[in-house]
Amino acid sequence: MPEATDDAECVGRSSRDVLASVDVAVVGGGPAGICAAAAASRLGAQTLLVERNGFLGGMATAGLVNPIYGFGYFEPGRQLIAGLAEEVVERLRQIDGGTLGHRRREECGTCTSPEQCRASGISSLLPFEPEALKLAAYRLVSDAGVAVLHYCLADEAVVHDGHLQGVMVSSKNGRRLIRARVTIDATGDGDIAASAGVPFEFGTADGRLVQPQSLMFRVAGVNRDEDRLCFNVEPAVDGVSRFLLFRLPRPGEYVVNCDTGLFGLDPLELRDLTKAHTRAMAAAFSLIPWIRENVDGCERCHLVSTAPQLGVRESRRIQGDYVLTKEDVLGLRKFPDGIARGCFPLDIHVLSDSPDSKNPLTPLPCGQYYEIPYRCLLPRDIEGLLIAGRCISGTHEAHASYRVMATCMALGQAAGTAAALAVSHHLTPRRLDAGLLRATLQEHGALLD
Repeated sequence: MPEATDDAECVGRSSRDVLASVDVAVVGGGPAGICAAAAASRLGAQTLLVERNGFLGGMATAGLVNPIYGFGYFEPGRQLIAGLAEEVVERLRQIDGGTLGHRRREECGTCTSPEQCRASGISSLLPFEPEALKLAAYRLVSDAGVAVLHYCLADEAVVHDGHLQGVMVSSKNGRRLIRARVTIDATGDGDIAASAGVPFEFGTADGRLVQPQSLMFRVAGVNRDEDRLCFNVEPAVDGVSRFLLFRLPRPGEYVVNCDTGLFGLDPLELRDLTKAHTRAMAAAFSLIPWIRENVDGCERCHLVSTAPQLGVRESRRIQGDYVLTKEDVLGLRKFPDGIARGCFPLDIHVLSDSPDSKNPLTPLPCGQYYEIPYRCLLPRDIEGLLIAGRCISGTHEAHASYRVMATCMALGQAAGTAAALAVSHHLTPRRLDAGLLRATLQEHGALLD
């Protein structure tokens, strides 16, 4: 791990309080964070990745979120996201049982017109083994030369004269400073940006409602082989009215994603998080008997595990130099500073238990995409900080599309690339030329116009 230096005095701390001093610090080791760290390190930046868990992968591993959506369209030549995200897929392929690879939705190609699209604009998905992704993620960052710190929580931004100097981390042996020339907030919840005082939005514009949380769980003993199955539960079982089964690489194993009626809870509030997790865990156990009795091929299925971490779809959306909108997404807008593509539908889960509540899913035209501009990664009112992942700058509606993991990995690669370029050119990220960033991303496998 990089050594501490005496330059910590400019933020009011002695060198003995400094855990590390690096070019780039990435906070959060989820899909966005691992790609950000690998991208920055490969371009020569001394990079440190900070993760609170003892493993990498974020929602893909701690949350058991499966499959990976957002790579684009299954047909050759129509994939929309590649680069480091595709390298993660290739590393999964090298692990026995790591992934089934890019899969085509069974419904895809059965429609006669775009208006009759049965796949809702989601024609591809990538089933993977969460345990294998832990190893694939570690290999990605390790081979890139990234230093990794596990079991510590970065919980405070250190700001001096409007410039982020680094972050404070808490661990078993106290609090220390990680000093960085550029910091990337890949926490999902925008924790570092919020601590630094950057403005953010939360939920809907009218009622501050966010998409409800879910707790994924794993089942085995399923005698089916479809990639994706969906069922309604009538009457509801312990709050569950609908659930989906997503196939895992090993025969007979699936993960379950279910709506558990967790409405109106705040994913930033400890009591609400506790309530959501415990209720959802109990619902997982309650649902198994119903699945055995009502789903063909599941008569002998059993619960293997519940995710150790609650799945949070939406929380803070950090306000940046540009706010991506619903109109940008549905209008398939391209930007001069576009650094990542998105193609996932506007997927807003039911926000309340009102009888009038609906789950609007607005697909993009088959084969089409929008771009996310670099300005969405630049938080307002501060220098030395970049945002990656679902907490970038966008509206509630736009966020419902770009929150998926393949898009987050592309955003991570863009943020890491921008951070390294800013360091090497002695610039703040805001002053970095977007044309140089786009060209560098393309040189490293990113798909851009």
